[in-house]
Amino acid sequence: MAAHASRNIYLEQIIQAVDRGEDIYLVTADLAAPCLDDFREKYPERYVPVGIAEQNLITVASGIAMSKKKVVAYTSNPFLVFRAFDQIRNCIGLMNLPMTIVGVGAGFSIPEYGATHFSLEDINLLRTCANIQSINISDLTLAQYMAQKTLDAERPYYLRFDKLVQNSYDLTEKEFKQGFRYLQDTGIEDVCILSTGIMSSECMKILEDLSIKISVIDVFAFPFDAVALAAAVQSYHRLITVEEMILQGGLGSSVLEMLSDTEVMIPVRRFGVDMSEGYSAQYGSREWHMQRYGLDMESLKKAFSKEVMRIRASK
Repeated sequence: MAAHASRNIYLEQIIQAVDRGEDIYLVTADLAAPCLDDFREKYPERYVPVGIAEQNLITVASGIAMSKKKVVAYTSNPFLVFRAFDQIRNCIGLMNLPMTIVGVGAGFSIPEYGATHFSLEDINLLRTCANIQSINISDLTLAQYMAQKTLDAERPYYLRFDKLVQNSYDLTEKEFKQGFRYLQDTGIEDVCILSTGIMSSECMKILEDLSIKISVIDVFAFPFDAVALAAAVQSYHRLITVEEMILQGGLGSSVLEMLSDTEVMIPVRRFGVDMSEGYSAQYGSREWHMQRYGLDMESLKKAFSKEVMRIRASK
């Protein structure tokens, strides 16, 4: 399957919605995005390019949303949240505008340009914004689901797309409202992995190669239903969180906050990008960066096996 499959499915669904008569506008600051050609050529009057000006992107898009139109603001992850945070916070979050922000290029997925093009703390930042729910797209089903949510939006959404996402998993409306779903429930209550984004399918691949069984929960929404997730994990002896995001304020931090707030006491081992030593200015492939932070398949295999053996040996 081609790269950017999840993003392409989402955009195809949006075009089909306009075909049916939905009143949708696409505002973009990404001038060199061939994936937008179909929309631009078919509906030029609904395509609003603002140039490479991310703050303007959000301001214009929020203005369209205030006129009761459905609107998608689209550009590259590394510049969307960081450069336009003020506008996202004030024009969208505080106003609670029902619109969708789409960012492409999650995590280390644009490594060739170095650290300025990493998108590791976007969801972390948006967790501090009122009303906005961030959706870390982890499979094609969720991408398609979010196209419908864009049409029915009653709140602002931020969609975080990764070009490597290609798997499909089941998703119910209840799971969407809770913001998480089991990808694998072994019924063994020793260790449970909580992952997000591309790392959910990566964890599933890793477990296919291991002889041990571990339950996996895909946490795709921030914020998620903390009470529901705490109830789902309360019987496990240890939790492992895996994210291609900065640890500080990311999935692992969210899980620790959840456990504290619900008074569920479970040890947590976090895997992600640790910023305690500062941001890396080194160049390398995505695989190289993942290995550097212990997020590659071999490192995680060893870590998962170690955690399971530790728990089972202590029983």
